[in-house]
Amino acid sequence: MDSTIAILLMQDGITTGAIHALLALALVLVFSATRIIFIPQGEFVAFGALTLVAIQSGRVPATMTLLLVLGAVAVFIAAPNRNRAAPSSAPWSASSAFSSQTAIRFEIRPPGNT
Repeated sequence: MDSTIAILLMQDGITTGAIHALLALALVLVFSATRIIFIPQGEFVAFGALTLVAIQSGRVPATMTLLLVLGAVAVFIAAPNRNRAAPSSAPWSASSAFSSQTAIRFEIRPPGNT
């Protein structure tokens, strides 16, 4: 084995180890936040690998087409909401919440007392 093969094997080992480390870190982060094991996480790695192969072969990746179509759908869904007039004040502010609403009072009385 000459030095060229050793360098290629070392580069391949470091790359594979980095991918596995990132995948393990993502799995731990998702599980610690949600307490759910995210099984389809490997599919994201496969999509990334297939996208890289498509880019290296000089083709437009299918994931790019998918992202552009989903982005266009999101823009068309959000477009009607852009022309609406904004409220004069935020609905969660204290001044508008108490000034425009009517207070309702509930009383709990024991039976027999009117």
